[in-house]
Amino acid sequence: MRLIFHIPLRIDRNDPSASQIRPQKLMAAFAAMGWEMDVVEGRARDRKRQVKAIKRKIREGVHYDFCYSESSTMPTLLTEPHHLPTHPCLDFGFLSFCKRHGIPVGLFYRDIHWRYANRGNGFKQWVARWFYSYDLRQYRRLLDVLFLPTLGMQDHVPCHFDCAVHELPSGCEMADDVDKASPDGVLRLLYVGGIGGNYNMLPLVQAVGMTPGVNLTLCCRTYDWETVRDAYMPHMGDRVKVVHMGGKEVETLYRNADLFAMTFCSEYVRFAAPYKLFEAIGHRMPVLAAADTWSGDFVERNGIGLTSQNEVDELKAVLRALRDNPGRLDGFREKMKSVAEQNTWQARCRQIAAALQTETKKKRRMKVLILSDASSIHTQRWVFSLLRRGCEITLFNLLSHDLSMYKGVPNLKVVSCDIRVDEKKATSQRLMDKFVYIKALSLLKKTIRDTRPDFVHAHHVCSYGLLGALAGYHPYVLSVWGSDVYDYPYHGKVYDKLLRFALGRADYILSTSNCMARQTSLFTPKPISVTPFGVDMRLFVPVNDGRQRGEFVVGNVKALKECYGIDTLIQAFALADRQRPDVPKRLVIVGKGPDEAALKELCGTLGIEDKVDFSGYIANKELPAVYSSFDVAVSLSREESFGVVAVEAMSCECPVVTSDADGFCEVVEDGVTGYIVPRNDPQSAAEAIIRLMDNPDKRAEMGRAGRKRVAALYDWERNVDGMMEIYHRVISSK
Repeated sequence: MRLIFHIPLRIDRNDPSASQIRPQKLMAAFAAMGWEMDVVEGRARDRKRQVKAIKRKIREGVHYDFCYSESSTMPTLLTEPHHLPTHPCLDFGFLSFCKRHGIPVGLFYRDIHWRYANRGNGFKQWVARWFYSYDLRQYRRLLDVLFLPTLGMQDHVPCHFDCAVHELPSGCEMADDVDKASPDGVLRLLYVGGIGGNYNMLPLVQAVGMTPGVNLTLCCRTYDWETVRDAYMPHMGDRVKVVHMGGKEVETLYRNADLFAMTFCSEYVRFAAPYKLFEAIGHRMPVLAAADTWSGDFVERNGIGLTSQNEVDELKAVLRALRDNPGRLDGFREKMKSVAEQNTWQARCRQIAAALQTETKKKRRMKVLILSDASSIHTQRWVFSLLRRGCEITLFNLLSHDLSMYKGVPNLKVVSCDIRVDEKKATSQRLMDKFVYIKALSLLKKTIRDTRPDFVHAHHVCSYGLLGALAGYHPYVLSVWGSDVYDYPYHGKVYDKLLRFALGRADYILSTSNCMARQTSLFTPKPISVTPFGVDMRLFVPVNDGRQRGEFVVGNVKALKECYGIDTLIQAFALADRQRPDVPKRLVIVGKGPDEAALKELCGTLGIEDKVDFSGYIANKELPAVYSSFDVAVSLSREESFGVVAVEAMSCECPVVTSDADGFCEVVEDGVTGYIVPRNDPQSAAEAIIRLMDNPDKRAEMGRAGRKRVAALYDWERNVDGMMEIYHRVISSK
């Protein structure tokens, strides 16, 4: 393996900052793995000489597997000591040269802090932002893979990248095992890093000061401490110590501590991947991280510590629990070694190589032909997420829809048959409409010939899935959606046979939930992979001022159809209203559907029409504010294959009451994130609503637990990661 390692500045080996340490660690790891490496690093004159030598080797036939670059915290053109753009074509010109010669180029974009730093509004800030933006424009045209510290940072990069985007946080070095037993029974906390600004450690300092048996050591730079000294000193006490150390001296601090604390949280910190987190992991030290941050999610997902809001009372409770039960730390430490081994610097090198070698093998984008309803929000989310991961998508749509949202999107082609079907007909009457789809078969086969996709992926077995099966193209991936396996095959033998035929032609079958996978297995012996349809946790967040009205708000977001049990919800609300007339309350029903008139009539019959709002359709991007306005989200579906509405509500820290439909039983933890009640049982639902109505603390507790569960199981970006892994398996099987 031979690579080029490029960094557009001179590395200061004495600078302890992460931006200087990281490239050194990666270069050392590549070398330790025995890979040949040519380095471009130093002042402009040095880089110019190194670039010239590498270009000569390439022209002489030397093969490089990839070029990996790390951006500077400064704009690329301003990295010289005088910060003037004296060599504007050097670095970008070299990356362009590599790309033209077939060498995949990947770059780690270090930081977006320049968008959040407070540098005034003067001319210098304008100039700096222009140069940062120029960097992004160049990277956009040059890169095969963009590496980011976390995928969450992608939403904050003010530029759309068509290339593949991969998460690449810092790595760690495996320190020697150290006995962490605390002979004096004191819980010893350590924090190493910046302090103040985004790194507000004051609540933790206050919590330690109020919790006997807990000590804290803060290790930071002298300058940082001087800026916050006056605010921190009144809360320090004799159990909080501040030290200023670096390099090998810090090793002593890690050996003498039980728990690494990084409880700060800010808009920037939410998506950042701190270098010190992985330093702590390398020392096998459990971590107390801020909740609702990337670091906190990482800690919880890997079982290596705890999370807390950066609030004094909650921190005190966590510290007391750990002090009184030190055995919990031993449980975390047992997992630390395997987590550390998975996140070493050499592991990061292998990630870099794997991502860029994939580009080498492909030499083009992954080409996916998706057969799915273009108007569905599910289709839209998959299509646009896969585009962001570097796929080239052709979307084949059957019915007549407004397709304006897809116009002009790079690497996306939409083919539509514009078939019109009367959806108001009963299911049994629509069997003949399925044969109308056969008219689309010739257009689908022509689309396959024209686009030559790597594989076909159809969504919904009994429409697009049947069409994909008839097309006979392989590899063929088929996703079941719910009604196609829960409802469709029970309308008669013909429907059952069509379902089995479509499933039988698939090479890979996917389901959004385990319960739906079990249902699908009734019709096929083939293995079924679960690909949850989660939520974008950067969009579905609690809106702070959402629950300010004086009424207790019960809400529902669902199509107004009989199968979704809206009538049961209305009856339950009426019972709760009669049993607790002293509490002002309102039922908000979001959605449209064929049962709207009947449901409004039911409200009138029950005498609650003045307390029920039918809000109609609300766009997906506006739903977080809607969920945040609910005190409880209630979904009493008679059938539910996954339960995405419960996941959306939980992500917004809204407690839920759901029916015991299969999908809800899988996503909701009964008694923890909400209550599960029997289907078609208004009284049980009313009792659950009243329990939450009477206990605001329980609502808040369930809300927090719900978001944590979503982060662990249903984070959309991780769901897309899982789909991409399946796609790569599909291609490798060809």
